[in-house]
Amino acid sequence: MPRELKIRYSSVVKCAQRNTRSASAVFAFVYSPQVAVALFLVSIASSILSTFVHSAFFLVPVVLFALNLGACTVHRLSSRLQTQAPRRFGPDLVHLGLLILISGGVLSTIGRQEKLFSLGAGDQAQLDASRTLRLISLGVKRFPDGSSKEWTSTVAVSNGRSVEVVEYPIRVNAPLRLRGLSIYQTSWDTEGIVDLRDAHGGRITATTGQGFREGNTLWYFASVESGQAGLNALFEKWTERSKVGERRVSTGASIGPFTVVGVSVREVSGLKAVHDPGFPVVGAALGVIGFGLALTFIQKGTGLPS
Repeated sequence: MPRELKIRYSSVVKCAQRNTRSASAVFAFVYSPQVAVALFLVSIASSILSTFVHSAFFLVPVVLFALNLGACTVHRLSSRLQTQAPRRFGPDLVHLGLLILISGGVLSTIGRQEKLFSLGAGDQAQLDASRTLRLISLGVKRFPDGSSKEWTSTVAVSNGRSVEVVEYPIRVNAPLRLRGLSIYQTSWDTEGIVDLRDAHGGRITATTGQGFREGNTLWYFASVESGQAGLNALFEKWTERSKVGERRVSTGASIGPFTVVGVSVREVSGLKAVHDPGFPVVGAALGVIGFGLALTFIQKGTGLPS
């Protein structure tokens, strides 16, 4: 081989060796246990911070931790495949399950959607484009001191003209699971109702939190109170952003352009519909992790090397 070609060949070999060593060093750094611990701690800290400051920033260390875990899994698996010793893949399944779990968590963070409903018996709410939720009844179990022990909201779900769920009792720890949707019991409360009649005989029903305008004045229906003659509806008078007064009215009284026809209260249930695309992924991940742990313990008991 001519001297010039030998020099060039030697340079190429040395360059390739340097690149290989650099790549090996980078890969060794990526799957380093020290890096894994650091990224894990940073992920926890950023996740806690994200509960106070809503941001996707915490996804960065989570993704880096997933890369570290993936590199560790590849390194461990390739090393085992090159040996002739009995192989124990339980830890690799646990690593794989953790990667799937992280993927599910990221998917939940990006795609999770929630809807809140406050329904009384007989009320309906639109869950999505085709499904409707109806509250059949609600009940409350109480402790001897009168405080709430358990809320139960019995609901039905219709999908177009068909009935998807005839009757299901939703409790705090027993949500209703539908395809792509979960409905949770979140609260129970009482809601004031005031029936109003306008000058033309038209009827309007308002619940607490609603109101109407009279010129530049906003009459806000704040609550229902007990009075000597029955129930009173408390209206707050607001001008622009300032509260300037309040009035308590009962059946037969007038407020603004309306006459009060009736005042009542009813129990309402707070329900939350959650669409979480990461939920089935997380479930699959927990299954893989559980199988990997079981396989690890079984093979460890048989004396197979780790």
